[in-house]
Amino acid sequence: MANKLLAQATKSKMLTKAVTGASEAVSSDPRFRVSADHPEIVELDLDRIDPNPHQPRRHFDEAALQALAESIHRVGVRQPIGVRKGEGGRYTLVWGERRVRASRLAGKSTIYALLVKDGNGAELALVENLQREDLDAMETASGLAALRQQHGYTHEQLAAASGLGKTEVTRTLGILALPSPILEEYPAHRRGVGKSALFELVDTDDPALQLRMWDMAKGGATVAALRSARKELAVDADIREGEREAAVRLPRASAVSRMEASVRKTAKAIDAVREQGATLGDDQRDVLRDLRDRIDSLLAK
Repeated sequence: MANKLLAQATKSKMLTKAVTGASEAVSSDPRFRVSADHPEIVELDLDRIDPNPHQPRRHFDEAALQALAESIHRVGVRQPIGVRKGEGGRYTLVWGERRVRASRLAGKSTIYALLVKDGNGAELALVENLQREDLDAMETASGLAALRQQHGYTHEQLAAASGLGKTEVTRTLGILALPSPILEEYPAHRRGVGKSALFELVDTDDPALQLRMWDMAKGGATVAALRSARKELAVDADIREGEREAAVRLPRASAVSRMEASVRKTAKAIDAVREQGATLGDDQRDVLRDLRDRIDSLLAK
């Protein structure tokens, strides 16, 4: 009996030693090393995930969500969402809201997520959506504006954070300065009016021209057509401005011409009175004195 217990103890020690040795071998093998910033993937209950308060996306197409839900039902979520640990065992979504919504539609109760340990949530959400080309022009502009407001980013910093060029950042932010009717109507036309079309409007300073071009864009005008119209409308605007200035100058010129004609007639009438030797009454003298004062005042200018 004693020999049997001794044999079992020896076997246990040998197993422990083998496991320890194997563990040390794995940890020392470069092929099995894990870096300090290695992402941690977890499976979370969907009801423990709170929405991202800085979500740049504003529109979720119901048909597209249903299609994604059907795909998730068949093959599952192929790319994990991003979350950040919150309080009370809850998590805040950083990116992947479409996948969360579609998973719920598919009847799923859990989802795989990557734990985000650092970085700005708003910035990460914007960049992730930009890389996937999931945002429309207005959503991208709003996301950039939110980063600028929250962190005081310059256009150069926004370009570095988003992966967009500085010029594109500037023009994208310019979308938010378009006339309010355009901003209000854009969501209904977001699929038909792309970012490049809006850039043509941004490059126009005149709000009236922007509204005219917006009507063209809603009607299906191409970017090339909008660019051509922008130049033509700008020329027309310059012509109209020149006509307005001329219209202001014209009454002044006409008034001088009418005065000159009247003075010539008055001069002839005065000559006729002198030739006839007519006597002027007090009223006529007062009229002439008043006329003389007006003429002196005009000549003094």
